[in-house]
Amino acid sequence: MTKTILNTRAVEQQKHTQEIFEKNGFQVINFPCLEIVTVSDTDLVRKQIVETSDSDVFVFTSQNAVIHAFKIQPNWKISRNATVIAVGNKTAEILEQHYSGDIWVPEKHNSEGAIELIKGLKKTLSLALITGKLGRDEIQNYCESNKIKLTQINVYQRQIPTVDSDVIQEIQNSKDLLILATSTTTLAHIKKMVSEDLYKKLQQQTIISASDRITEFAMKQGFQNIMTTNTADPEKIYLFL
Repeated sequence: MTKTILNTRAVEQQKHTQEIFEKNGFQVINFPCLEIVTVSDTDLVRKQIVETSDSDVFVFTSQNAVIHAFKIQPNWKISRNATVIAVGNKTAEILEQHYSGDIWVPEKHNSEGAIELIKGLKKTLSLALITGKLGRDEIQNYCESNKIKLTQINVYQRQIPTVDSDVIQEIQNSKDLLILATSTTTLAHIKKMVSEDLYKKLQQQTIISASDRITEFAMKQGFQNIMTTNTADPEKIYLFL
């Protein structure tokens, strides 16, 4: 029996994720639960970029952080004297298109991994965090605890996409769904995007969780059947299934 993936990835990641799963024999229902858009206050971002030009460390938390930062300020020249950290190989790959200096990628592709790298630096007095609104606060808390001057530059924000009624009907008619959950935001948005009855049905389906943190959140949301892959890469996720 062909397994059906409920593809909840962000709008811009839908096509790539769909292609990988279909290539490997899965059916896919595309139901984006997250849309990434550039912040409206771009003047503030440009001002912060100027003000942080002499920061000791620059941390880009995701691909979106790089994409939207350079969309706002295409000619941004980061100092070669700074330590530049990109969370994730894909983040580093995109950043290389705009910055030719050394880019450090933490072993763990998350905030904790970035903090481990920062701990290993000889001197960090100031740090610019290029990220999105309403993200996690690990790096912020670390800077506060270690008296590091932090400037958080929010270049993108997450929002709920427009819901397609035809897709809702397709979900209602489907059985044994494998629901991708690559962020807690995705799961939080699902609840807001569907009816109470449909949400109860989804709670009986299988969640494919990208991390222990997402698994914990899913359990709190009432999901019982959860598979934790510890990766958000669809090329690796399908191997678990």
